[in-house]
Amino acid sequence: MARFHNFSAGPAALPDLVIRRMAEELPDWQGLGSSVMEVSHRGKDFVKLQETLLAKWRALFAIPQEYELITLSGGATAQFATIPLNLAAGKRTAAYLISGHWSRKAAQLAESCLQVAVAHDAGAQPTTIAAPTQWRVDPAAAYFHYCHNETVDGLAFADAPTREEAQGLPIVTDISSCIGGYELDFTKWDLAYACAQKNLGIAGVTLVVIHRDLLRRAPQPSCPSVLNYGAQLKAGSLLNTPVTFALYVCDLVCDWMQEQGGVAKLGEVNRQKAQLLYAVIDASEGFYTAPIAAPHRSIMNVVFDLANKDLVAEFLRQSEDEGLLYLKGHRARGGMRASIYNGVDVKAVTDLVAFMRAFARRYA
Repeated sequence: MARFHNFSAGPAALPDLVIRRMAEELPDWQGLGSSVMEVSHRGKDFVKLQETLLAKWRALFAIPQEYELITLSGGATAQFATIPLNLAAGKRTAAYLISGHWSRKAAQLAESCLQVAVAHDAGAQPTTIAAPTQWRVDPAAAYFHYCHNETVDGLAFADAPTREEAQGLPIVTDISSCIGGYELDFTKWDLAYACAQKNLGIAGVTLVVIHRDLLRRAPQPSCPSVLNYGAQLKAGSLLNTPVTFALYVCDLVCDWMQEQGGVAKLGEVNRQKAQLLYAVIDASEGFYTAPIAAPHRSIMNVVFDLANKDLVAEFLRQSEDEGLLYLKGHRARGGMRASIYNGVDVKAVTDLVAFMRAFARRYA
């Protein structure tokens, strides 16, 4: 069966080698005579997998020892409410920088737990990230939250906000669509979280990386134990039944990432892929447009449009016919979006670039 080029924002493309290994091991995992989906999550074999995966992630992402790793279910969206339940520490407000779709969603869900003090709001269709001099961060807030890479908008921070820019508050960030895609410095954050279905694996798993100092904060009384970071850490992320198959896939992907040369090498490849796409957009003499200001263009999610909006449907139809799938932009933004995570190889991007050039020649 032919596998086409998958540019989905998530669940995203998986490396072919991982797909094949999943297929090979599905009937019989580690000689146990059953699939990984059928073994006990409290049995020694699965517990070892869980512990090994966390150790691999720590090494792969260079996460310092003063940070704890927790795996949870519910996706990053569940963390939007889990974070204030754990970190409010008796304070009434939390500071949120709204730079795009997902940081806005995070702020909206946090409002069910505390008051949100908006440090800056970039609006419905942002094109850049406001300078820190334009932010108004409440120094009395419980924490400062932002999204490092806005998947929907194709907009990313070149670097994390500094402690001074966050008014000395604990810095919390959503790194769902950039973790594993290039090197990140976890020491710049106090809590970072990411759903797995971009670069880490398949939907179901959420990784939380939290500094031990934050774990000393007493969660709100309304925080259920299943959402309590301290309780989950104490139980080895096994307080409730985890998404066993998704964790297994994360382990396979982790091994594949190491085989590719680690995050530094993958980052080089991902920058190359992004440069190829932005170059064809910028050289199209206005046929294609990229709404995001160059300093804040995402490496992972390339958002673009056609100057002639009447051609969008035809572009999407023809690209799908060519095996270039899931290029339709998010409903909140429109246009097109090519998500070029680790599972999308360079050939997929060069094929897309060739199609874009040919389409422009036909319709310019």
